[in-house]
Amino acid sequence: MYKKAVEDRSLKGMGTTIVLLMIDNQGKVYYAHVGDSRIYLLQGGHLKQLTKDHSYVQTLIDGGIINEEQAESHPGRNRILRAVGIANDVEVEISPAPFCLSPSDKILMCSDGLSGMLKSNVITEILSMDSDPQTIANNLIGAALKAGGHDNITVQVIVNAITEPSLTTAADNSQYLKKRKSIVPKIIISIIIVMVVATVSYLFANGKKSDLQPNDLNDNTSVQRNC
Repeated sequence: MYKKAVEDRSLKGMGTTIVLLMIDNQGKVYYAHVGDSRIYLLQGGHLKQLTKDHSYVQTLIDGGIINEEQAESHPGRNRILRAVGIANDVEVEISPAPFCLSPSDKILMCSDGLSGMLKSNVITEILSMDSDPQTIANNLIGAALKAGGHDNITVQVIVNAITEPSLTTAADNSQYLKKRKSIVPKIIISIIIVMVVATVSYLFANGKKSDLQPNDLNDNTSVQRNC
């Protein structure tokens, strides 16, 4: 993307945000992101935002200048500080440590076209209403469109369908363990989900403005993963 923008100066400023999730064959979850697209985890009825936006408004929140409620209507809420494609290199934020999914956990990966339209309690309610990922995604997109749908709305939902059934006898227990041993690796082996949102859109055209210029970035930026 960056190479294309360099070759064609009319594409200067072209960029995108990204969220990435990987579940290894042991069921450990890793994630990474650039920009203001988000990853949420619904666990035990509680919604947790796993990623932190690389945005101007987020720096104001971190600095105690504004709160979450004020951020929703802040005039600079669309200004992002990192994006893929605006420079030869970009700093990617990686999850500090992997975590394991519990039965019935749900993961939501989305662009700010969704998170910017729906409050956390609405997202929680919609995620909790159904167990089918496609139905949940459709309901989330529908709610975001109804709320205004001012930006690209990209949604990916993952539901952990592995549950612990009630075991009444030793025979049942033995059969369950054998079945789980054979099925689990097939279900969760090497699942990699990459969501590139705002399909190669212009940041300026979408009202998003990156504060970074190519010369501001260090080509030797390194990223460390702590597991």
